[in-house]
Amino acid sequence: MNTLGVDIGGTKIYVARYNAKLEVEAETKVATDADKQKKQTLRNLLTAINKVRDENTQSIGMAWAGFVDTKKGVIVKAPNVPQLNNFALCDYITKETGLPSFIENDARAFAFGARAKLAPESKMCLGIIIGTGVGSGLIYNGEILKGAHGYAGEIGHMIIQQKEVEMWLSGPALKKHLGLNDTALFSEILPDRKQNLLPHLENNLSVFASWLSGLVVTFDPDQIILGGGTACFFWQHFETEIIQATNILLKGYPNTFKLSFYYENNAGAAGVAALSSLR
Repeated sequence: MNTLGVDIGGTKIYVARYNAKLEVEAETKVATDADKQKKQTLRNLLTAINKVRDENTQSIGMAWAGFVDTKKGVIVKAPNVPQLNNFALCDYITKETGLPSFIENDARAFAFGARAKLAPESKMCLGIIIGTGVGSGLIYNGEILKGAHGYAGEIGHMIIQQKEVEMWLSGPALKKHLGLNDTALFSEILPDRKQNLLPHLENNLSVFASWLSGLVVTFDPDQIILGGGTACFFWQHFETEIIQATNILLKGYPNTFKLSFYYENNAGAAGVAALSSLR
């Protein structure tokens, strides 16, 4: 038996078929067409699902960048695909495919999948995605902590120095701050220009350390996993500076967390596949 993991973003939809060991058996990508009508996005999604599923597929897990009601299977807010606001996606997919389906926030799905791959013995794992935005998931003893209203982990919206953390650490914020055009890739400027960039990033690094130390004293994680394009292609080059600055702020506090980077693509899809298979 196998499970499908689906990661639905603003520009592309990724679908993979996973076996019981969370190994990819088949995969595909299609355009989301978020700027078109809802029926086009749904048609693309079904096309990708039907291309990857086989006769042994037992369920479908979907990762979504936005607020979701996991119990009802409803997209509550769809910032990247607004035509799907308040849409009962799971009912639709189950009706069209005949397979039970499940939906989860993409950052929580990333945390679940990344922990399963990198730190399966972690008691409290904090998984953080830094890309176009900033989001996270908390995994305690193998289960997602969702909070009273199901939205725990929206740490990118925390305010530091009068701005949301996303405005300091995300890809678009850094490109604007460093004067890069939209097509410039961080991998093209790092690590060769790291020393030249450090003076321009002093405040950003200070925000990063303040934010991370606050998360450590709040949640007491034994493992922090960073993923997403901006984390892996930009902030990874400043790992030493981030850890040093964070540890200074945590001096005297008995923290033992380990910081790791998750470089594989589509941890969100793997996460919802694993979650779906458990339901």
